[in-house]
Formats: sequence, structure tokens, C-alpha cells
Amino acid sequence: MATMQTILRQRKEKASELLKRIKKLENVNGIGKLHRKIDAENDFLLSLEELELDEKALGHHLSSSNLSYLEAVLTTSENSGNVRDIMKRFVYSSREDIVSEVIVDVIGDNGKLWLKGFARNPYAIHRIWDGLGQYGDTDVCKLASEFQAAAEQNVVDFTVPKVVFLFAAGVTKSVADDLENMAIQVIGKRIDDPDRKKKGSNSKIDLCFDDAVYGLRKYCKLLDSKQNHKVNLDITTLIALVSSITNGHCNFDFEDETLNSQAKQEREKPLLPTLKSFLKDKDLYVCQTALNAFQKIISIIGGEKESAKADELLRKIEVVDDNPSKQALNLSKSTHIKERSKIIFGTGDTLKAITVTANISFIRAAHNQGVNFSTYLHSSRALSEKKEKGAKTYLASKVN
Repeated sequence: MATMQTILRQRKEKASELLKRIKKLENVNGIGKLHRKIDAENDFLLSLEELELDEKALGHHLSSSNLSYLEAVLTTSENSGNVRDIMKRFVYSSREDIVSEVIVDVIGDNGKLWLKGFARNPYAIHRIWDGLGQYGDTDVCKLASEFQAAAEQNVVDFTVPKVVFLFAAGVTKSVADDLENMAIQVIGKRIDDPDRKKKGSNSKIDLCFDDAVYGLRKYCKLLDSKQNHKVNLDITTLIALVSSITNGHCNFDFEDETLNSQAKQEREKPLLPTLKSFLKDKDLYVCQTALNAFQKIISIIGGEKESAKADELLRKIEVVDDNPSKQALNLSKSTHIKERSKIIFGTGDTLKAITVTANISFIRAAHNQGVNFSTYLHSSRALSEKKEKGAKTYLASKVN
């Protein structure tokens, strides 16, 4: 049996490993929270080394370590597709109108997947589920009901987020069955229930991340095949797709500062590859109001090549009648909420399609009125072909 000093050394090595791994997720929302928690655990373990405790006292301190749970959260983040947030709070109201909250460890699938990690001994989890826990212990099925209630009140892209419980140390068959009956997706190695007549609840169980990771990757791959393929295109997106700036002509020093700023953004981070990647294999729609406005803009300020690209693009898009949803029509008009935007975003809402747009002002203003549309945001691009004649070449490289 490993001594407490050996376990301490192993955990210090694990903390260092996690701190290296977490750097690869530095752009994910909320990663700082996880980083700080791992840092704190690392400091805690280093402090234990300096105290020179005996085996019993050291074991007592190590039992309070959260490192296994944090490893479960990080591993889940690394193996979930399209992670949006880590350790995010969601509020919800109970039937008694009591406002409560849950903390979701990992938000995957662009918001539609809620993952909660567990690293506890599965027999301990089973004991609490079986009514044999101590005061203050949280039954995993009670937690599941809270997550389901919160998910139902925080819809993403017209769907209730799927709640997934990942058990890094495994889960007993009875607990797993109960959770699945509650529509919770259970990931982790299934183990037999403990015999209530025997003292098996304190048996040592090793973390089995391989089983959990395999199950998580398999489940995320299944989700990829069930994505919403309906996309509603806003005027700003139609313009961005045909703009001369995004189609190889960003190496200009324009007289217009807005165009200059957009050209600089394009040189640093081209927009078209990202947009095309998102739109690939999607069903594209445009409502009549958006189409009319786009065609008018093209006819007035579009260049010859931009007009040709617009014609080519529109042949790939299905035009639908304006049919804004009730929640869109009920928005109060303001500086950033125009009738045209209400129709465009509202029609996407009715179609249950994701509206692709650069109009962040409208989205924020609608949010302030309690209305959240399903959207995919991108940076703005303007039509620029006609402005190239008076512009200077910004770079020496050849402009196509």
C-alpha cells in the first residue's frame, strides 16, 4: 500500500500536469476559474510538504483535496466538442417560484450540452442515493432534477440542453439506471451495486478516465450528427460573404476609416473561412425583407465582382416569406431595434433556424428586453470594390 508521502508526491505531479494541460484551453470562457482552483490545490499540496505531518494527519488533509474532481472537469473540457464555458452558473425558478442556481462544469456543443463531472468513490455516491448518507450529503438524483429544471429554463438554439453526468471513478448500475430514467445521459464505467450486508462502501476505487473519455467522445460524435442545419442569413452576413475585402482584396489603404479597420481585421484573421466552415452542409434561408434590402444595397454601392458574387450566392439560398415570431414582434422599437431587424430575426425564430449576423447591437438590445435569439455572430464587413479605385495598396504583395 502506498504511503501518504507517496500519494502526496503523486498528487503534486498531477497538479503540475493539470496546470500544463489547462494552457491549451486558455480561450474558453471561465477557464480562469478552473485555473485558479487548480493553482490553489497545487499551493495546498506544497504547503503539506512543508508541514512534515505524520501519516495519519497527512492522510486526513489529503482526503480534503479536490484535485480528482478538478481533473475530471479538465478532462471533460478537453474531450467535449465546441466547449463554450467552464464552471458557469445558471439560475432557474422552482414550482414554488424560488430562484435557485446550478453550476455546470462544462458547457459543450455550443451551449446545448451540460456536463457535470464526479470523481467520488461510486460506492459513496451509491450509499447516499440509498438513503445511508450523512446530513448535508447531496443525492446525485436530487442534483439531476435540479440540473434538468435549470436546463428546461435555459433553452439554446430552440432545444433544451442535454444534461450529462460523467463518473470518472465509475457508477453503480442502480444509480445509473435511476439517472437514465430521469433522462440524464450517464457516462462512466458501470459497476455492480455493493452488498448492503458488507462493508464495501469504503473500498478503494481508482479513477478510470479512459472509460469516461471513450464514452464522452462517442456521445459527442453522436451529437454532431444531430445538429440543427437550418440557417437564416441576415443582411450583414450576405454582405460579408460577397464583400471584396473578404474575397482577397484586403490589402488596401482606404480613405474610409471603417473600411481600413475591416481590412486590417481581415489581414489578421480572414472571416470567409470561418463563415464557410459554419455554413457548410447547412440549409440556407433568407427572408424576403432581408433579400430586398441586400439587393438594393448591392445595386447602389456594389462593384461588378461583388454583384456577380451576390447572384451566385443567392442561387444557393432558399427565399422564404417574412414570418416573424410573436416575441420578435413584441419588441419595443428603439435606437437599435428596427422593424426590419425584428422581421429578419423573427423569421429565423419562426423557422427555428440559427440567424447568422454581425448585428450585435440588435441582439444586445433584444436581450435587454428579455428576448434571446439563436444566433451565430461574426465581425462586420462592408462592400468595398468601388472604393478600391481611390485606395493605395497597403502591402507589396499582389492583389488578385
